[in-house]
Amino acid sequence: IGDGIYGSSKSKKMAEELGMGRQFLHAKRLEFTHPVTGKQIVLEDKLSDDLLRCLKILRRRVKMAD
Repeated sequence: IGDGIYGSSKSKKMAEELGMGRQFLHAKRLEFTHPVTGKQIVLEDKLSDDLLRCLKILRRRVKMAD
């Protein structure tokens, strides 16, 4: 959702309906070895507010379709 280059017209329309001005892309956790120190680096983050809002709308739509 939200990929203006590779997305279809259907996915672009859905992105507009959901208020997504960007790709729905998130990494909860990234882990890698630092190339200089050799230390393990771990980055974690929660979903942003816009992605949470989008999920809420999508879940509502699924419930309505059942």
